[in-house]
Amino acid sequence: HTGQTAWWPLLQDNTSGGPVEEFFARMRSRYLLMNVGVAVAVALFMGRNPPDWRFMVTFLWGAGALVAGGASVRRVAEMPFCPPEIGLPQRLWRAAAVPSIRRYITFAAARAFVLVLFVPFWVMILKSRGLSEGFIVWLAAVAALGNVAFVRRWGRFVNRFNFRPALTICLLGEAALALAWLLLPSGEGSLKIWAILFHAAWGVLEGGYLMGWTRAMLGSVPSTIQADGFALATFLCSGIGALT
Repeated sequence: HTGQTAWWPLLQDNTSGGPVEEFFARMRSRYLLMNVGVAVAVALFMGRNPPDWRFMVTFLWGAGALVAGGASVRRVAEMPFCPPEIGLPQRLWRAAAVPSIRRYITFAAARAFVLVLFVPFWVMILKSRGLSEGFIVWLAAVAALGNVAFVRRWGRFVNRFNFRPALTICLLGEAALALAWLLLPSGEGSLKIWAILFHAAWGVLEGGYLMGWTRAMLGSVPSTIQADGFALATFLCSGIGALT
């Protein structure tokens, strides 16, 4: 989350001046296809009831990827940096005084509260019904495929209608998916089919949400106070998640 303070200004620097959804559609398509490949590889590597050393290898692999990403980001362009003239508390307070930032934080923090409240239980429920660790990891690839299959359509939708309709449709759709847990089957075969369909639908809706959310977030923070606005949003939303 500390890195988000720099990540979002970097995106804003490189996408200003026009519609950004086509760029984000391309970026997310490549990112999600990588997710699919990694999720399948990890699922095959973990298998059923994996020993501890396989978890350690997987975590080390992820740490190496983060280091490589941090090194490669140095080649990305950024706007000239102006050192701040006031302290951090004053800068955060100044960002909180911007109405668009306050509205965005209220929205994002509310969703963070809901997601942190229930998403961790998905794995527990599916595992308690008999699904293996490897299959549960593989479901991340299913969600990514659902996301990437419609991400360009969501990009065109947001370009045409702006972010509010996309957010409304996807949030209502994700809320409706909660009813699917009332129909959770008990047999292994039917449970696997249910889990695949659920994660595919979630991926489609999450793709639309992320497209609208990105547009809303970048548009809510003025470019003159990038670090302050994004830091405040990340701090408060992370705090909501931690308290939950």
